[in-house]
Amino acid sequence: MNLVAHSTAAEYVAAESESPTSVLRRAGRTFHFAKLFLGRTHAERSARLYAFCRYVDDIADGATADRITAARAQLYAISRDLQLGRSEDPRVADLLQLRATTGLSLRAARELVAGVSSDTSQVRVQTEAELLRYCYQVAGTVGLMMCGVLDARSAGTDYAIDLGIAMQLTNIARDVAEDAALGRRYLPGEWLGNLEPAAILHGGADAERNTTEAIRHTLALAENYYASGLRGLAYLPARPALAIEIAARSYREIGRRLRRRGIAYRAGRAGVATRSKLRIALRCVLCFPFMRLLHRRRAHRPQLHTTLFTHQGNHGIAR
Repeated sequence: MNLVAHSTAAEYVAAESESPTSVLRRAGRTFHFAKLFLGRTHAERSARLYAFCRYVDDIADGATADRITAARAQLYAISRDLQLGRSEDPRVADLLQLRATTGLSLRAARELVAGVSSDTSQVRVQTEAELLRYCYQVAGTVGLMMCGVLDARSAGTDYAIDLGIAMQLTNIARDVAEDAALGRRYLPGEWLGNLEPAAILHGGADAERNTTEAIRHTLALAENYYASGLRGLAYLPARPALAIEIAARSYREIGRRLRRRGIAYRAGRAGVATRSKLRIALRCVLCFPFMRLLHRRRAHRPQLHTTLFTHQGNHGIAR
């Protein structure tokens, strides 16, 4: 479950052949809206990166019981091709071409594939540390890749990871019921008394109360990462900084709306209407002249990354 939303089977088939801009318009409404504030080059690069991430995520989301083996094999082939630096798969080949003209991290792309691959197994997150590692793999990595695509300074990579994690935590909090219907549980078992997805959906008052509190905890955790991630806008060129701020604050609003309606996770997905996104964008534009003052460069809080990395080496813009 990446930052991109779940796809239907029809969308899965269509996504393999449609243009990156069409993929973004169809499946990434918040990001497509924010893209309007980018310059042509950065907008085109961002759409191509999103199309790759959407493609990878669709493979896992399309892994019905009779397709799991094929999906895992396809994801393995993508990871192998990224390692080799060549591919006959058009989406992967396009990402490799994008990497050739930007600072995009192929290590981050492989981490993304590994995280998405975990969704083809039984999903039962047990601890907060496991939740954060998952969010890093499927969304923090997207932040890292965006650093290269948007010409961010290398010092901003830690903050980009944090913003990706924050948005993914919001995604998880919003989609608890939808994920449970798919047999997935991203809320840590240690917060829930190891409730199974069926109990999250149909359990009694105790199950609903435990789940509601776990969602509140997830949203509070997201706020820590938003606070750090937004500071990273100081390391981006001006127009990308504005676009990313609009996207981040629009996504953050999802969590705030979820809290305002008392969580009510069984009542359907919380969303942000276009008019609300327009208000958020207007506020960001009006504050834009003070952007560098609002997002002053500060030392990154290393404790935010204590549990993230299970591999050795620098997580930054590695090629």
